[in-house]
Amino acid sequence: MKTVFVSVLVSLCACVAVAQTDSVNIPRHLDAGTSAQIVEEIVHPFTIHAYEKQWRVPKPLSLDRSTPERVLAYHIFAMQSGDYDGAFSVLDVVSRKDILERDKKRGKRKDDYLRDWIRFYAGKSFVVKERINYGDRYVFIPFYEDVGQSRYELRQLLAFVKIESNWWLTVEQASNPILQNWAKPGERVRRMADAIYPR
Repeated sequence: MKTVFVSVLVSLCACVAVAQTDSVNIPRHLDAGTSAQIVEEIVHPFTIHAYEKQWRVPKPLSLDRSTPERVLAYHIFAMQSGDYDGAFSVLDVVSRKDILERDKKRGKRKDDYLRDWIRFYAGKSFVVKERINYGDRYVFIPFYEDVGQSRYELRQLLAFVKIESNWWLTVEQASNPILQNWAKPGERVRRMADAIYPR
């Protein structure tokens, strides 16, 4: 028994010695390094569909999730009406949570939204000319403000996601390059990988 104990003790001491040796021999200094990069190309195929004719955004009194167009119309009307809860009700659960957490950090409140909506939406008329299909679950819809004399200015492009059989406004695709470059098909967009940014 004594022999076995001594053997185990010797083994443990050897392990400790190896660990100490490894630790001591690890170099502590690095050279200046060699800069390098890898460019990863991700292709985003999408289809732009023009409506048979542009349509003026209606003012629905209730939310209908059967199409992204109906969700968009309700969202715009809610903002025009200063209906904070209605405007946020069109968002999917994750998007709503993300926005509220972001607003809390930035100190943005309900009154800030209402003030912006009065400025940009109240009393104005909007039209839709086309929609963008991205895969089977996502639709992007730009809408334009009717500024008179047959002139229309792009106001915003909204992203929608289909969850089961319902459509929801989403911020899930906020970083998708299509949202900024959809009018320039074939555009090559580069951005830095997320890993280089501090957490």
